[in-house]
Amino acid sequence: MIIVDCLNLIFDELRTNKKYLHFFFLVNREWCHLVVPILWRKYPSFLFQREAEKKLYNIILSCLPSSSRQLLFDNDIKLPSTIFSKPLLFDYISFCKYLESKFVNEIVDMVFKDKLLDPEKNNHEKSLLLEQEIYKLFISKCKNIKELVCETIQPLSLFPGASTCFSQLYSLKVDVNYVDSNTLYEMALFCKDLNELTIYNSRDQSGLISLINAQRNLKSITLYNSSKETCRELSKELVRKGNTINTINLS
Repeated sequence: MIIVDCLNLIFDELRTNKKYLHFFFLVNREWCHLVVPILWRKYPSFLFQREAEKKLYNIILSCLPSSSRQLLFDNDIKLPSTIFSKPLLFDYISFCKYLESKFVNEIVDMVFKDKLLDPEKNNHEKSLLLEQEIYKLFISKCKNIKELVCETIQPLSLFPGASTCFSQLYSLKVDVNYVDSNTLYEMALFCKDLNELTIYNSRDQSGLISLINAQRNLKSITLYNSSKETCRELSKELVRKGNTINTINLS
């Protein structure tokens, strides 16, 4: 009999091959409990089948706490009737190590579909409220997100649990056109061990400068500067981090 630790190592080596992991998931209860946390580190893709994606989004919406559901209900936001009413077998969200704005946006789009095109129903504000509650769910449940792709106006660093959720962040991709200076400044207070940083629409923003200054072991930075700004202060901060940075990509 293969011991649990060996199985964990084997499954972890196969984490990029979701097809095999899905097969192992069905073997027995013990294998299921080992495979589920690995699959959910970066959301199980279910081989990118559209209907399966909807099921995945419904699972995530099913994880919303009763307080969030009540808030959405009070604001006339109807969740899909296909979400689960009974407790789920796993605390799926807690296994996630990766959070991406695009993924959250896809869940919101599924809920609203073409309703977002109707300005009379105030659906833009409603979509922002649903987006907020999904982010709050991830941030409250995830204890150590490793990778974050942040392209949202939501103040993620101010949500309950943010200091724990992002304290071990390894890789951050941030679009300064969406993320304001205050959010990045707050993140700099507890996010100090970034290894990789990618900045879209880079410019001299005080919060961004503070975030870079707070890093203790920043090794790689990529700058996408579509605004064509000079970024003098940003450049000076990167020079001060020259003892750790070994890769700079400019676009």
